[in-house]
Amino acid sequence: MEPLPEEAPLPGSPIEEARREAAEASRSELRDDPDYREEHSVPARPERHDFMPASPAAIADAITLVTHILTSLKRVLDEMEEVLETLELAEVQKNADEREIQSLLHALRQFDRRGPEPRHEQQGGQRPQGREPRRHGRR
Repeated sequence: MEPLPEEAPLPGSPIEEARREAAEASRSELRDDPDYREEHSVPARPERHDFMPASPAAIADAITLVTHILTSLKRVLDEMEEVLETLELAEVQKNADEREIQSLLHALRQFDRRGPEPRHEQQGGQRPQGREPRRHGRR
Protein backbone atom coordinates (compact mmCIF):
# COMPACT_ATOMS: atom_id res chain seq x y z
CA MET A 1 0.00 0.00 0.00
CA GLU A 2 1.37 3.40 -0.99
CA PRO A 3 1.65 6.02 1.73
CA LEU A 4 -0.53 9.09 1.49
CA PRO A 5 1.24 12.08 -0.09
CA GLU A 6 1.47 13.84 3.26
CA GLU A 7 3.00 10.69 4.83
CA ALA A 8 5.52 10.04 2.02
CA PRO A 9 9.15 10.81 2.83
CA LEU A 10 10.70 13.87 1.28
CA PRO A 11 12.91 13.30 -1.78
CA GLY A 12 16.55 13.03 -0.70
CA SER A 13 15.62 12.15 2.89
CA PRO A 14 17.32 9.19 4.62
CA ILE A 15 14.07 7.20 4.51
CA GLU A 16 13.69 7.78 0.76
CA GLU A 17 17.35 6.83 0.17
CA ALA A 18 16.89 3.58 2.13
CA ARG A 19 13.75 2.76 0.15
CA ARG A 20 15.55 3.39 -3.16
CA GLU A 21 18.51 1.20 -2.13
CA ALA A 22 16.19 -1.65 -1.09
CA ALA A 23 14.33 -1.48 -4.40
CA GLU A 24 17.60 -1.54 -6.36
CA ALA A 25 18.85 -4.52 -4.32
CA SER A 26 15.69 -6.51 -5.04
CA ARG A 27 15.98 -5.72 -8.77
CA SER A 28 19.61 -6.89 -8.76
CA GLU A 29 18.63 -10.17 -7.11
CA LEU A 30 15.94 -10.72 -9.72
CA ARG A 31 18.35 -10.00 -12.58
CA ASP A 32 20.80 -12.55 -11.17
CA ASP A 33 18.10 -15.24 -10.83
CA PRO A 34 18.34 -17.51 -13.91
CA ASP A 35 14.64 -18.48 -13.70
CA TYR A 36 13.57 -14.83 -13.70
CA ARG A 37 15.84 -14.01 -16.65
CA GLU A 38 14.44 -16.92 -18.60
CA GLU A 39 10.82 -15.87 -17.96
CA HIS A 40 11.36 -12.16 -18.61
CA SER A 41 13.95 -12.18 -21.34
CA VAL A 42 13.15 -10.78 -24.75
CA PRO A 43 12.95 -13.63 -27.22
CA ALA A 44 15.55 -13.51 -29.95
CA ARG A 45 14.20 -12.74 -33.39
CA PRO A 46 14.06 -15.83 -35.50
CA GLU A 47 16.45 -15.57 -38.37
CA ARG A 48 14.73 -15.21 -41.71
CA HIS A 49 16.35 -16.84 -44.68
CA ASP A 50 14.58 -14.51 -47.13
CA PHE A 51 15.87 -11.34 -45.39
CA MET A 52 17.79 -8.95 -47.62
CA PRO A 53 19.02 -5.53 -46.54
CA ALA A 54 17.39 -2.56 -48.22
CA SER A 55 19.11 -1.20 -51.28
CA PRO A 56 20.67 2.27 -51.10
CA ALA A 57 18.14 3.44 -53.73
CA ALA A 58 15.20 2.26 -51.59
CA ILE A 59 16.61 4.08 -48.58
CA ALA A 60 17.15 7.24 -50.66
CA ASP A 61 13.56 7.00 -51.94
CA ALA A 62 12.27 6.67 -48.38
CA ILE A 63 14.33 9.69 -47.29
CA THR A 64 12.96 11.70 -50.24
CA LEU A 65 9.40 10.70 -49.38
CA VAL A 66 9.80 11.64 -45.69
CA THR A 67 11.40 14.97 -46.69
CA HIS A 68 8.46 15.66 -49.03
CA ILE A 69 5.97 14.85 -46.26
CA LEU A 70 7.82 17.15 -43.83
CA THR A 71 7.76 19.97 -46.39
CA SER A 72 4.01 19.47 -46.90
CA LEU A 73 3.37 19.45 -43.17
CA LYS A 74 5.37 22.66 -42.72
CA ARG A 75 3.34 24.30 -45.50
CA VAL A 76 0.07 23.18 -43.87
CA LEU A 77 1.32 24.51 -40.53
CA ASP A 78 2.12 27.89 -42.12
CA GLU A 79 -1.36 27.99 -43.68
CA MET A 80 -2.98 27.13 -40.34
CA GLU A 81 -1.02 29.94 -38.67
CA GLU A 82 -2.34 32.35 -41.32
CA VAL A 83 -5.89 31.12 -40.69
CA LEU A 84 -5.39 31.65 -36.96
CA GLU A 85 -4.14 35.20 -37.54
CA THR A 86 -7.15 35.92 -39.76
CA LEU A 87 -9.52 34.57 -37.11
CA GLU A 88 -7.83 36.65 -34.42
CA LEU A 89 -8.15 39.78 -36.59
CA ALA A 90 -11.81 38.97 -37.23
CA GLU A 91 -12.37 38.63 -33.48
CA VAL A 92 -10.72 42.01 -32.85
CA GLN A 93 -12.80 43.61 -35.64
CA LYS A 94 -15.99 42.02 -34.27
CA ASN A 95 -15.27 43.43 -30.83
CA ALA A 96 -14.49 46.83 -32.35
CA ASP A 97 -17.73 46.71 -34.36
CA GLU A 98 -19.71 45.80 -31.25
CA ARG A 99 -18.11 48.69 -29.34
CA GLU A 100 -18.91 51.05 -32.21
CA ILE A 101 -22.54 49.90 -32.29
CA GLN A 102 -22.80 50.33 -28.52
CA SER A 103 -21.33 53.82 -28.84
CA LEU A 104 -23.88 54.73 -31.54
CA LEU A 105 -26.74 53.35 -29.45
CA HIS A 106 -25.51 55.38 -26.48
CA ALA A 107 -25.40 58.54 -28.63
CA LEU A 108 -28.93 57.84 -29.91
CA ARG A 109 -30.22 57.38 -26.38
CA GLN A 110 -28.60 60.65 -25.35
CA PHE A 111 -30.22 62.37 -28.33
CA ASP A 112 -33.61 60.83 -27.50
CA ARG A 113 -33.43 62.06 -23.88
CA ARG A 114 -32.97 65.67 -25.00
CA GLY A 115 -36.44 65.77 -26.48
CA PRO A 116 -37.48 67.60 -29.64
CA GLU A 117 -35.16 70.32 -30.88
CA PRO A 118 -36.40 73.91 -30.44
CA ARG A 119 -37.39 75.62 -33.66
CA HIS A 120 -35.04 78.25 -34.93
CA GLU A 121 -36.93 80.74 -36.99
CA GLN A 122 -34.98 82.76 -39.49
CA GLN A 123 -35.74 86.38 -40.28
CA GLY A 124 -39.02 86.89 -42.07
CA GLY A 125 -40.58 83.81 -40.49
CA GLN A 126 -39.02 81.45 -43.02
CA ARG A 127 -38.14 77.94 -42.07
CA PRO A 128 -34.56 76.77 -42.35
CA GLN A 129 -33.95 75.16 -45.71
CA GLY A 130 -34.20 71.44 -45.98
CA ARG A 131 -36.48 70.96 -42.95
CA GLU A 132 -40.12 70.14 -43.09
CA PRO A 133 -42.33 71.48 -40.33
CA ARG A 134 -43.35 68.91 -37.77
CA ARG A 135 -46.95 67.95 -37.98
CA HIS A 136 -48.82 66.56 -35.10
CA GLY A 137 -51.87 64.42 -35.51
CA ARG A 138 -53.05 62.31 -38.40
CA ARG A 139 -52.46 62.91 -42.04
